[in-house]
Amino acid sequence: MPETPYHLLQLMNERDQRYGQRFESIEMAVKVANTAMERRLEALNELRGAMVDQQSKFFSREEYAARHETLVNSIDELKLTIGRSQGRFEGVKMTWAVIMGILMAAIDFMAGLWGKH
Repeated sequence: MPETPYHLLQLMNERDQRYGQRFESIEMAVKVANTAMERRLEALNELRGAMVDQQSKFFSREEYAARHETLVNSIDELKLTIGRSQGRFEGVKMTWAVIMGILMAAIDFMAGLWGKH
């Protein structure tokens, strides 16, 4: 059956309508995808901002090294001070032990002299 110009025109109109519907569907899908992508990008920008804010609160390596060195020096000074204090304490203990020994010897000597009378 030969196709008439009317039949061809009708076929072209149907196909044009189908292609239009497909194009509209694709266009809608692209809009939905763009909206979803914009939301993701907004969330990523918020995350990036939070990370930048958090990172600004961190020490730099140079700052850490300087502060760490100060702490190490303070600890070393405290160790020396404690060592000196312990040495002085031992010295005081020894001095008191010698004084008490001399005092006890003197008391013993006096008691011995008293007992002879």
